Amino acid sequence: TNSIWFAAVGAFILGVPYYWNYTAYAAVTSIAVIGLYIAYILPVILRRLNADNFHAGPWHLGRWSTPIGWIAIVWVVFITVLFMLPQVWPVTRDTFNYTPVAVGAVFLFAWIYWMVSARHWFKGPRVQGSEEELEAIERDLTVVGSTTSAAASAE
Repeated sequence: TNSIWFAAVGAFILGVPYYWNYTAYAAVTSIAVIGLYIAYILPVILRRLNADNFHAGPWHLGRWSTPIGWIAIVWVVFITVLFMLPQVWPVTRDTFNYTPVAVGAVFLFAWIYWMVSARHWFKGPRVQGSEEELEAIERDLTVVGSTTSAAASAE
């Protein structure tokens, strides 16, 4: 429950400036939207740049994967630029959209952290269990899935 309270208090603290400054509201919401879009598009970018090393799973877009992937990338670049534009004219110190500064600071921090520390110890996600255990889990899920499908079609 401490993590829930921490998140709630953090969200409240981030929301306090909205009461007296619309620019703060616009910047925080823009940062949140851009952050989510970037998080969603990174796997798509990696998939498009490493197409030869990718093995498609059971659910994929087939031949539409490439055009839809590139359309998604172009859309996220467009919407990111759009959310970083000034929202009020003329632009002053009080009406400046600080979103590019905040996003740039996050990227700079992440890059420095990677270069100084994380690249030396981070090895990627770890597989939980042996190959045999994972195959047994897959078999069990297949049986459960087919049983559920049969029960649903019987109704």
